[in-house]
This record gives sequence, structure tokens and C-alpha cells, in this order.
Amino acid sequence: MRTLRTFAMTAAVLAALASPALTGAALADPPPPGNCEAQVDLSRDSGYAYCLSGYGWVRVILVCMNDLSKRTNVYGPWEPSDGHTSNAWCPSSYPNAMSASYQTKRV
Repeated sequence: MRTLRTFAMTAAVLAALASPALTGAALADPPPPGNCEAQVDLSRDSGYAYCLSGYGWVRVILVCMNDLSKRTNVYGPWEPSDGHTSNAWCPSSYPNAMSASYQTKRV
């Protein structure tokens, strides 16, 4: 009977000690989006962006210009940062793509 009680107490102590360690590991922040790239396609007046690692979201920011040299930003949709691609196209009122960049956010 004494051996059973000692075993039960040892198991309870080990469980109490392991619980904070597991909780701390579970609450760690996942890595942010990484290995990201944005490209502009001048022939299609469009742009795209993607990330290959991390957890979160990515979207393309496309700079478009009209014939009067006025510029505007066009934002693509938020896409998961696990290889999905965010695409955007210049509107007819600003038909010329100038550059592309990306924006990320965590989960």
C-alpha cells in the first residue's frame, strides 16, 4: 500500500512540474511570415507577392500610374503565407504598373 501511495505522489509531482513547461511552449509565438517576394509584371500591368515560410498573411501593394504621372496604390487580397500568391492589377484609370512590394501580418 505504501508503494502505491509513493507512486501516486511521484506521478502527481511530475505532472505538476511538467504542466508549466508544456503551457509555456504552447503559448510561444509562431514565426512571422518569411522568405517573401514581390514582383511587378510590366507586360500585364500587374503584380504579385508571396511568402514561403512562417505563419501569417501576405498581400501585394502595386503602384500604378496614369498618363498625367499621378500614382495610386492597389492592394491585393490577404493570402496565407504558406506559398499562396496575392495578385493585383492596375485599373484602367491608372493603367501603368510601376512597382510592387508586399505587406505581411501575423496570424
